[in-house]
Amino acid sequence: MKQVTILILFSLSLFPFFHLSAQEEKYDAIYLSLTKEYTLNTDGTMEYRYAKEQKLQNYRSFHRLFGETFILYNPDYQILTVDQSLTVMADGKNVVTPANAFNEVLPRFASHAPAFNRLRELVITHTGLEVGATVYLDYRIRTAVDFFPAFMGSTILAENQPVKSLTMILRVPENKPLFFKLFNSEKKPSETTENGFRVYRWALNGIPAMSPEDHRPNDQSLYPTLIFSTLDGYRPIAGFFMDQEAFRYATSETMNQFVTKLETDRKEKKELLFTLQDFVVKEINLFDVPGELTGYRLRTPEELWNSNGGTVAEKAVFLTALLKQAGIQAQPVLVFDGSDFNNQIGTLTTLEDWVVRAEVAGLGEVYLSVEQANAFDMPVLEPGKVFLVLKEDGTFQPVDTEAKKNALSLKGILVIGTALTLSGELIGTISGPSNPFLALTRSENKLKQYFRGGVASAEIKEISFSRLTPAESSFTCRVDQAEIVKKDLNYLFFTLPYLNTGIESWNVQALVAKRETPLEIPFPLEEKYDFTIALPDNMKVFLPKQNIRITNQAGSYLFVVSQRGGTIHVRKELTINQYIITPERYTGFKELVTTWYLPGNSSLIFGFIDR
Repeated sequence: MKQVTILILFSLSLFPFFHLSAQEEKYDAIYLSLTKEYTLNTDGTMEYRYAKEQKLQNYRSFHRLFGETFILYNPDYQILTVDQSLTVMADGKNVVTPANAFNEVLPRFASHAPAFNRLRELVITHTGLEVGATVYLDYRIRTAVDFFPAFMGSTILAENQPVKSLTMILRVPENKPLFFKLFNSEKKPSETTENGFRVYRWALNGIPAMSPEDHRPNDQSLYPTLIFSTLDGYRPIAGFFMDQEAFRYATSETMNQFVTKLETDRKEKKELLFTLQDFVVKEINLFDVPGELTGYRLRTPEELWNSNGGTVAEKAVFLTALLKQAGIQAQPVLVFDGSDFNNQIGTLTTLEDWVVRAEVAGLGEVYLSVEQANAFDMPVLEPGKVFLVLKEDGTFQPVDTEAKKNALSLKGILVIGTALTLSGELIGTISGPSNPFLALTRSENKLKQYFRGGVASAEIKEISFSRLTPAESSFTCRVDQAEIVKKDLNYLFFTLPYLNTGIESWNVQALVAKRETPLEIPFPLEEKYDFTIALPDNMKVFLPKQNIRITNQAGSYLFVVSQRGGTIHVRKELTINQYIITPERYTGFKELVTTWYLPGNSSLIFGFIDR
């Protein structure tokens, strides 16, 4: 909660003190005005209106970014109307968008998905574009009654370019309840009654552009984000799904025969579980169709089987059905981002993913992706997400996904032979989010793929696990390889071994000098390496004694190298205390990471002694 409070205070600070005029010239475009309006009509139909006035400031703005507008809709249930589309050129001349600049196409994600070939994307090619021109666009999408489970929505009240004036409107019949919340802002709406409707209106001015910085938290946690719904909580949504035929989890005779054949070839249920996941991931096509375009309605597992493809939601229900047929307890799981989730406002527009929870003997409860054979248990790896398990009685079960500290350690006694061979033993422990428990359960040999540095993964042998659980994996292995070092003239370079599930998985090798927004890393970290390396008599290390110790607000770093006779002892440690690095702590974080990746702190240089 402290991390969330920091983010909210940060995002709020952007608005009262931001002077847009001083920043205008550095952006590609500026929204002079922007309106988003959602209406629930008395007859149950819904309408979304989008209107913008956008000034283009450079050639990139219309050659690469805003020269076209793309609008997705489902013509079976929705009617799209463009009320205005024109450009006012820099000299004031009006250029109305001609009829041949409006073209309906099949959305790319539906091109190989016959079940979704009715979906459409309207491409509007704006004309009269030049530096200094202003694009005016105003369109509406009217949605049929009962296409969506309720009147619901979500939107970020900021854009990738500055907005001078933004108006957000919600309109519902007077007798209809509406639940809403604006995150990351204290701005209150005006409330009026107009022609039998209650109208909520937010008016914001001088909104800065959303930051393009890498590794930032999602925009919903940094900028004002509005969610709304006529549903009081998620219980009605659970009922909405369970009323669909897909959630009967029925399978055809052909599907049953397929599962039966797999069962005969696999003795353990966990092996069968992984085989079924692999089949759904690799053999069933994924159609990346947004739920908003299907009304969040799913085809049945049999329909998916016959078409050999489905949406992520359909694949999750399909895998659930196969697992149940195999006698494995399973439920589909809805995944939301926690930064704009409220359990009293039932909306599916913030839904991010579908996964499957399964439970078998010897494995316990695990969460399976239908997009990849995930190596990590998903709730552990995704702190801040909200996992809602959809139960057959029409209720949801929430799952705790709080951030957990990662601990990773690797110790080794290594011997370098006179022929530059390397042998020895490595002992390691991985716990928390960096523990690839599911991958290691599939095959203990998969441990090899997580080794990097001077130890070749192919030469790791005799792997043995003393502990293999979702919380922690502990192992020992032997190293026996013929060539250990990179040779350059008379110098030999040996990169210290490491595991790539810790800091190496963050992709933070290159960091900018300073940041304006918080930096998010996957998890807090404690990564430790301790190696004792024995050298042959004719070799020495060309590295003076090292004793680097850094402690700051972000964490700590240690690198110690000592030598006694022909034995070298190396310790390298890194601790990062938080997974949200505020701008105030960024300098310390950058110091730790930069020092960690210095070449002199990652490898040893050897040479031969003249006799």
